[in-house]
Amino acid sequence: MIWEVRTRQGGRLYAYVMLEFQSRLDWAMPPRTVNHVGQSYRGLPAQPETRKLRRLQQVLPIVIYSGRRRWQVGESRSGC
Repeated sequence: MIWEVRTRQGGRLYAYVMLEFQSRLDWAMPPRTVNHVGQSYRGLPAQPETRKLRRLQQVLPIVIYSGRRRWQVGESRSGC
């Protein structure tokens, strides 16, 4: 989803919010998220908002974890 945010100076900032829902531990989540962001930037130059502003939107990746065990990706690969 793309959100339009008004700045204090009266300008506009477009932010592309990317949600990922994860229910299990996955040690490959960080590089996969980086890949998703990169893929998102591939399509942004064709968006009307991007062409109008002549700059890329901000991409904000958010991972929502709903698993039972504590999220430990990056700390340890045990249990993944």
